[in-house]
Amino acid sequence: PATQLALAQNPDYVRTQIIKFLRAELLDPSQAALRLARHFETKRELFGTDKLSRDITQDECFTEGNDMDCLYGGQSQILPVRDRAGRAV
Repeated sequence: PATQLALAQNPDYVRTQIIKFLRAELLDPSQAALRLARHFETKRELFGTDKLSRDITQDECFTEGNDMDCLYGGQSQILPVRDRAGRAV
């Protein structure tokens, strides 16, 4: 599984992620473990194994010029309202 691969690549990174998943699942360890496993599986599918055990930045995702043009060309939008925490949606 992707979680074991991430642990083998960078155990410190995976350990720092665990608290995020525990908080998301209201400290339910079994649900947090399932969410963590799904996260790493999805991350591996989307970004590959080389980016599995580290944070991914926007700059890394867009290596060709056309990708950034697409991002800033209006294909994505930010809603005029914010979420409860004040973040752009």
